[in-house]
Amino acid sequence: MTKRELKFPDKCRQLAEFVGIILGDGNIYSLNRPGACLNCIRVVGNSMTEKEYMFGFVKPLMESLFGVNVSVYFNDRHEIFLTMHGKSIVRYLQDIGLVCGNKIKAGATIPGWIFENKRYLQVCVRGLIDTDGSIYPLKPHYPNLLQICFKSKNPILLQDMRKAFLELGYHPSKITWNKIYLTRQAEIDKYVNEIGFSNSHHYKRYLTVRKQA
Repeated sequence: MTKRELKFPDKCRQLAEFVGIILGDGNIYSLNRPGACLNCIRVVGNSMTEKEYMFGFVKPLMESLFGVNVSVYFNDRHEIFLTMHGKSIVRYLQDIGLVCGNKIKAGATIPGWIFENKRYLQVCVRGLIDTDGSIYPLKPHYPNLLQICFKSKNPILLQDMRKAFLELGYHPSKITWNKIYLTRQAEIDKYVNEIGFSNSHHYKRYLTVRKQA
């Protein structure tokens, strides 16, 4: 793949969703020194529950945005790794507000340009919930009620996600044990209708509970 074949997209909804995916289950690595050079972007998913999301959405999104071939690797811990390489892509992602290396130590956060556009913010939140979020019934006492949870060990990202939900008209919980929640049932349905899931695993869980109600 030559540099002329690479693509560096303008800011758009697809790029904003990819930013959310990277902030959630992605990593950017950059190592450039004599005898060692590694520049790659990797997204990790669960091969048992997220194969459809990883192959049907994330991989095509990466290839469409950057014009690269994405490699696939499975390990014995039921993980899927989608990887693309390129020093220029790493630099581009840094330029739009993402960080290399340990996201917690580096204080990875939602870039400002995404907060400036409601549609960008919606899809970035979707990318984060699809990767580091979950939706589930409040069993056993409230089997017909749902809750959306976002979990992160990055306190800055947790604060940003809470701010994002508030700006989008939701009422998230306070941050507790590295988590925030959406629990109001009307807002669960609002989330599905206004933001939605690209990860079909989450959407199927939502439909299963709602059909039982």
